[in-house]
Amino acid sequence: SIFRSACVYLKGEMCIAVLRLLTGKYNEGAGLRAIDELGNLPIHIAVKESTLDVVVYLLDTYPELVNMITEDGNNLLHLALF
Repeated sequence: SIFRSACVYLKGEMCIAVLRLLTGKYNEGAGLRAIDELGNLPIHIAVKESTLDVVVYLLDTYPELVNMITEDGNNLLHLALF
């Protein structure tokens, strides 16, 4: 997915700038609830990829994402431990 690629290949302010473009495109963050082919939301991908700046941005901007779980029932803490 575009979001996974951004998390993996872009770092810091460049990644946040791209993220702002992606989330703005989808009406106030609605795209942050788009599930990828593996059943992950963007917040899950950011945690799995250990992209701390993206995780912080997402949680600061959309604090309700902290409660999102994967299709397997894992929360952000579970994913961070893997």
